[in-house]
Amino acid sequence: MPYPDFDLTGRIAIVTGAARGLSRGMAVALAEAGATVIAADRSKAGVEETADIIRKLGSTSHAILFDAVKTRGMPQVGGRNCRALWQARHHRR
Repeated sequence: MPYPDFDLTGRIAIVTGAARGLSRGMAVALAEAGATVIAADRSKAGVEETADIIRKLGSTSHAILFDAVKTRGMPQVGGRNCRALWQARHHRR
């Protein structure tokens, strides 16, 4: 963990736009700090790549397709993936 005072072990982070750029960097940094990362983006290939990068670091990550512009996509983050979020959180304990 690069910053021991910034420990997110046991926490879940949802990062939108995680397929590339700053959001990918934030997703990786949050994983390095110990968080389970839910990587969300419109690009299936990009978000899967981000999740793979995080998994190669030894952290837990789930990739989901999500378009932040479409408000009806919001339930995908919490609704359809609640089971994955719950399992990720309880897997760490």
